[in-house]
Amino acid sequence: MQELIRAKEEGLIKHISFSFHGDPNDMKVIADTGYFDIVLAQYNILDKSNEEAIAYVKNLGLGVNIMGPLAGGKLTAQSNITSELQLSKNTTIRDLGLRFVFANPNVSCALSGMQNMEQIDQNVAIVNSMKPLTQEQICEIDKIVNNMKELSKLYCTGCNYCQPCPSGVNIPLVFECMNLHKVFGFTDWAKVHYARIGNDPYMGGKTASKCVQCGACEAKCPQRIKIMQQLKDCAEFFGY
Repeated sequence: MQELIRAKEEGLIKHISFSFHGDPNDMKVIADTGYFDIVLAQYNILDKSNEEAIAYVKNLGLGVNIMGPLAGGKLTAQSNITSELQLSKNTTIRDLGLRFVFANPNVSCALSGMQNMEQIDQNVAIVNSMKPLTQEQICEIDKIVNNMKELSKLYCTGCNYCQPCPSGVNIPLVFECMNLHKVFGFTDWAKVHYARIGNDPYMGGKTASKCVQCGACEAKCPQRIKIMQQLKDCAEFFGY
């Protein structure tokens, strides 16, 4: 870090940016150091957790670049939530996702992943004809997303009180994958996400099929969720 600061002082580089993937409060702490000029953070229709921190760092004078404006591609796939979010026949979900991000006055730039010329042309056309979302539209989007998130809590709130599982099953992560399928309709994404459990250093633990029905988790669950049955359902749906 000191080498970067020295290089900036010597005019070798103009700006220092940091990519952020943690707790939103930590973004504020990092920005408060005064070392950085730009932050790259996630923000989209499905995940507004960084919204307050983004406003905070923007007020400090940092540029705010957004990664995942289309939720890593989820918003381009047909699903329960994308159908609900289709506010008009003339609005594509890609259009809506980008307009939502740019409706935030604290956003400087959005980095949208593109895999072919068609997607490049679509994004350029959207930005060139950008029409800001109305506050009414933003409120309607928030209502739809929040209703689905509340529904997902019926299956698991992600409190982690059930952990650790004696058999090593990553119960919250298994249920998160099931919610992607059952509540949001991101079935293909759910299967890919599930396959990473135990095979990705950031997604440790075991899958639902490793549950031995000991019941230790249910005794600790404050929501009194029927975890053992739900794990059976998950193992049956994902196949392991």
